[in-house]
Amino acid sequence: MGYRIIGKSEWKCLKPTLLGGTDGSLYLSPNEDKILKLLYNFALYHGIEGKKVLLNYLINEKSLKTLAAIPEELVLVPHKNRIGFWMPYLKNGIQLDEWTKQNSGNPEKVLKVYQRISKILKELHEQYGIIVSDCYYTNILILNDEVPIFVDVDSWSMDGIISYTTSNILAAFSKKQFWNRYQQSIYLRNSKDADNAALWLMYLESVLHLPVRKIFLKKFSGYVEKREDIEPIIKEIVKQISVPEIFEIPYFHEVSFQYKLQK
Repeated sequence: MGYRIIGKSEWKCLKPTLLGGTDGSLYLSPNEDKILKLLYNFALYHGIEGKKVLLNYLINEKSLKTLAAIPEELVLVPHKNRIGFWMPYLKNGIQLDEWTKQNSGNPEKVLKVYQRISKILKELHEQYGIIVSDCYYTNILILNDEVPIFVDVDSWSMDGIISYTTSNILAAFSKKQFWNRYQQSIYLRNSKDADNAALWLMYLESVLHLPVRKIFLKKFSGYVEKREDIEPIIKEIVKQISVPEIFEIPYFHEVSFQYKLQK
């Protein structure tokens, strides 16, 4: 599948937007039912062919529509020397962190949504061979107050296609700048365990209010170990996440624990 050309006249009809706090690379269609995401300089981006393969795969895999805002069409904007893609505009979607705040008084409801997100991750990993790589609050929208859906799919990776994106929370937690390239590539991206670890960290941070970003790795594990009000299962998960040599982070929905700290 090739690109559809967007000329200057069509470009002028698009509406720039900062939806999701992006850097200004998103544009609304005139009738506001679709979003155009601009990606990379067509001439300079060295990974363009792999990205094109990924996006074409997502366009053709219609069954992914229930899991993610997948691309609908690849485009080329010659006068900007950029490529991009159209995707559906999920007008009523609320980012996961904001939705979690809104439902802070109902931890059981929040837990169920995180479990649904984890089930989506497992389906993406096992059925489609996809790694989200940038599993983060802003890349997960909640529709109709209960249905999670992934966005920003161009940062995904799959067999033979490497993602150069890392979840913000996982990068902050891991202090990746002190790791070698092998550790970064295996643990921080292109691994289902990285996706699982990022989801666990989001839950620990936003729901259990643990200082994920302030205390790193084993130091964080030691902090949690001293807390008597945290369930043993949570302590065990934290211990696993805090040792990057262990690549067996469990799926969130497959672990049974209470939705709040023990009193």
